[in-house]
Amino acid sequence: MRIKRNHHSFHTTLPAADTSRKVAKNKANSSFRHDLKDSLKEEIKQRLKNLLVDIDAQGQMLLRKRTLESVLQYKTLVRKFLELVIKNVYLLKEKIDFSPKGKHNVFILVENVDNQLEELLKLALDKEINNLALLDKIGEIRGILIDLYS
Repeated sequence: MRIKRNHHSFHTTLPAADTSRKVAKNKANSSFRHDLKDSLKEEIKQRLKNLLVDIDAQGQMLLRKRTLESVLQYKTLVRKFLELVIKNVYLLKEKIDFSPKGKHNVFILVENVDNQLEELLKLALDKEINNLALLDKIGEIRGILIDLYS
């Protein structure tokens, strides 16, 4: 950088090469961050889809074997799904959108899933309840989970 003095004022000039290098470097960093963010999003989406498949399979197992063990395995998978959503997807959304309303909705949905899981436990262990009621509850939980990451 060169400073020229003209009577009582200062002029500064930046070499054009330095400015264009900085712009190119910022674009490269921005592109890399964007690619990394997209890659991370895809990985998380795939993990969520795989967990949802496992949850569906365990839900079918629960319909066949209405035992405490089946319900607990189902709950464990749902909790893993929720943890992944809260730790990853929600944080990505929070960085993009600083809306307090979005935060509130996520917590309401997580609380709703917990309530649905408790109801599912009661239904699964009540031998007098038919499988249709159990299937309906599993469908409600699945719907909430899909809402969380879509």
